[in-house]
Amino acid sequence: MKNYIKSILTITLACILVISALITCYAHPTAGEHDKELEAVLFERGYSKYQSEKIKEYVTALEYASNLAIDQYGGSGEDKYRLLKKWGMGGLPLQFKTIDYSEDLFDGGKKINPNTHRMFTHQGWDIDYGDSKVNKFWKSRKAILLGTVNSIFGFGKLSAIRGYSDKCNSLAGIIYFVHILGDYVEANSKDKILYLTDLSGRIDGADMIPALQNYIDILFQDQKSSQDYKDLKKGLDDIGEKAGKIVRSTGGVNTDEEFHEYHQYAVDLLELLQEHMPRLLKNEEFFRNVFYPNEG
Repeated sequence: MKNYIKSILTITLACILVISALITCYAHPTAGEHDKELEAVLFERGYSKYQSEKIKEYVTALEYASNLAIDQYGGSGEDKYRLLKKWGMGGLPLQFKTIDYSEDLFDGGKKINPNTHRMFTHQGWDIDYGDSKVNKFWKSRKAILLGTVNSIFGFGKLSAIRGYSDKCNSLAGIIYFVHILGDYVEANSKDKILYLTDLSGRIDGADMIPALQNYIDILFQDQKSSQDYKDLKKGLDDIGEKAGKIVRSTGGVNTDEEFHEYHQYAVDLLELLQEHMPRLLKNEEFFRNVFYPNEG
């Protein structure tokens, strides 16, 4: 069954490539919009990242790492890579070209462009593509964000060697999905979400809300009695159930009416995270020590 699912995923991605030339994908015009959305999920309203140079550096590092891991292609972003190296962030290769996303991994030699750059970076955080070359590429891209998260929050000195901790992976995964939700929010038609991982409802479970549920359980295991935790989990359940019905319907999101309903669930999901995540994170020692050093 597992091999069957991998084969279906591989065939689906290949089919998307065939029609990609006919579709134009629109992400946020600038990375700054993704950054604002991420900061709204991580920090309480009114939080200032300019309270110290170190805090500003850490916030910027998370944003740069997210951008490089998910959106980088065609030689862009070397300036961000160099700054992450300068700041001592982990997970980075010795040379920028090692992680430069320039060619279609299913059709070597075909250049990646704005239409196709999401193919192997927007499909899910813990996804297995069923293809060793693609999996190796995605592992190297994930390492940029995992290494940065680990360097900032100190989840484990030897994580890069032994494997990153569950908490490190969970926080990085949430940051990843906030970026994907930003792309959902930007979309104005069903064609524009073709390359994005489903919110919920996939047969193999490799979609967004089940992953978020798991990450939240891992990160906030000591806050399960808090109202923010309960409200966040219930909200995820509600949105996941409604979005999943559309994904599992015949043809999935294949009408304008279904798209508008599904799109609203993505908007609701981002707002749900922005409402509850900042307080939950602030209550965690690993996060508070870094970003609220005077409130420890």
